[in-house]
Amino acid sequence: MSRWNSAAVWLFMTLTACFAADEDPCDLKAIQTCLATMTNLTHLAEGYFLHPISKSELKENCEANKEAITCAENLISQCVSIGQQRLFDNVISGKIKLVEELCTEDSRLNTGFFNNIDCWEKIRNDTLFCNEKFEEAQRVLQDQSDLRLKTFHSCCSFDWHRQCKMKAAQAKCNCEAAELVDYASTLLGDHTLRKLCESSYSSCYGVLYGVEVEDLDERYGSYRHYTSKSNILDSPVSLLLSIISVVYFCI
Repeated sequence: MSRWNSAAVWLFMTLTACFAADEDPCDLKAIQTCLATMTNLTHLAEGYFLHPISKSELKENCEANKEAITCAENLISQCVSIGQQRLFDNVISGKIKLVEELCTEDSRLNTGFFNNIDCWEKIRNDTLFCNEKFEEAQRVLQDQSDLRLKTFHSCCSFDWHRQCKMKAAQAKCNCEAAELVDYASTLLGDHTLRKLCESSYSSCYGVLYGVEVEDLDERYGSYRHYTSKSNILDSPVSLLLSIISVVYFCI
């Protein structure tokens, strides 16, 4: 089970512990069923740039994920407190918005995705590179006890990760693809990251993690092959959202 799925299980169990013991209609079986559908939602939201698919395949995925979104929204509205709803919204709302727009015909994300369908395979290895460097940064953050410093590092690494993927699309595809990657990152980050990371933090990444944003231009001029041992659907963005949400509600 990926780190995101583990976090999702923990979140669901925490949010529902208060009512499960009282034999509420929101029972454990319903929670587990909803969790399974949300795993599929997470996979589509986080992995679509790495899996170019046809319109018919996307339509099939979207139908299944509409059920996941409905399940999640019903469970949260009926089964948890207002405060818990706010916590869950900060963790999952970005994924829901991204999937909803990706699955809406003629939307900006849907149209741009298919207009640039050949691009995603071209930047696949670069995306893996960006993701793995980001995951390394998150492992560093796990040992950081200072919440303010953890927030700073999280914003710094998120901004670098966004630019890393965007520059890859710009160098190997076109400006439209780069703008689409940036837009998708914004959707996934949602209001939590916008609230905490209002300024650009990209200039600090070289000091903290060893890869300057400016170095990416040179990298994408000669970079061709990269393999990763990590699960490509174990998205670094989901890891950051988990960290950011904890910081946000603990400060």
